[in-house]
Amino acid sequence: MRILLNAKTQSSKDAKNNRTFMPPVSFRGLRPGVLALISSILVAACSLQGGLEPLPTLMPMPPTVAASSTPLATATATLAPTPAPPAASPTEAPRAVPAVADGTPATVGDLADPALPSEDAQSLDHFLFVGRPVPPHASVTPAASYRYGSTYEGRYDTHHGVEFENPAGTQLIAVAPATVFWAGDDSATVFGTFPNFYGNLVVLRLDEHWQGHTVYALYGHMLAVSAEAGQTVTTGDLLGYIGSSGIARGPHLHLEARLDNPTDYNSTRNPELWLAPLPGTGIIAGRVIDSRGKPIPDARVDIKCADGRFRFADTYHDDTVAPDDNYHENFALGDVPAGLCQLSVDYISGTVKRLVMVNGAATTFIVLQP
Repeated sequence: MRILLNAKTQSSKDAKNNRTFMPPVSFRGLRPGVLALISSILVAACSLQGGLEPLPTLMPMPPTVAASSTPLATATATLAPTPAPPAASPTEAPRAVPAVADGTPATVGDLADPALPSEDAQSLDHFLFVGRPVPPHASVTPAASYRYGSTYEGRYDTHHGVEFENPAGTQLIAVAPATVFWAGDDSATVFGTFPNFYGNLVVLRLDEHWQGHTVYALYGHMLAVSAEAGQTVTTGDLLGYIGSSGIARGPHLHLEARLDNPTDYNSTRNPELWLAPLPGTGIIAGRVIDSRGKPIPDARVDIKCADGRFRFADTYHDDTVAPDDNYHENFALGDVPAGLCQLSVDYISGTVKRLVMVNGAATTFIVLQP
């Protein structure tokens, strides 16, 4: 191997030591193996000239960075920001809610199943909405983020119905055999809190009565109405199409259940207790109360079932919405898989967790209390 040193060779006499003087040679940047080879060659050369002192062993120099014409910025230590959690989906993702006050301190733990408000769950059920308001290929379950009695985490007023989120133009169909009570807009006749609240709407008067009450189903925010007042319809008949008329912020169906007075905004009940559960599912209705038995508003109820899907419901915000006449609940959740589920609520004194067996095609009632 030939070693080429990038330096000029020069001989001179050192008057004091009378020794040959070698100018300094830079070995910076060479690999350690090459340096060791150069060192051994130089030592051998010195011994041949006899009188030269051996050169010290050359240590490898740290690697150098090639010079750049661009000045380097002064390095400063920076902390990588903590990534923000993904935004919650309006229909799936939960929100962080403060623990609810539970009155006087109490031991938190599992509770025995409370007595139902009446004989048994099945005798209290009233699934008069035997079909869904949209076809099977559409999204047939209510949106989780804005259930009956909730405020969508404080964004809106207390909700008097449930939402079915589907694209504009999705068909809307009758939930039960009925007569069309109203078909048109609400610019003249008010069904909400002011004119044009629902925009285009259809109101059905169901053929079947319940405990002496007349039951109505209201479809709001429609794009177009295809039914006519006085028309007789059966389950699945076309009524119109999903839109965003009235105060809607986007295309969806707003569905309500009303008793006796179809134009009274305060006559609503929770539609999830009137919709027949999907096959293999049931309904959970319950009360979240403090240690003194007082209902707690805006409490988050987390529901975990065997299918692993996250579910939640918020308790009713205020008394502007009525609970069911039988259950007197302050939350309800439909289409829950039949089988064992765990419900939990965070109180200041701890988390109350309950295991409940959800019955298919029925309502299961539960009380959560510290």
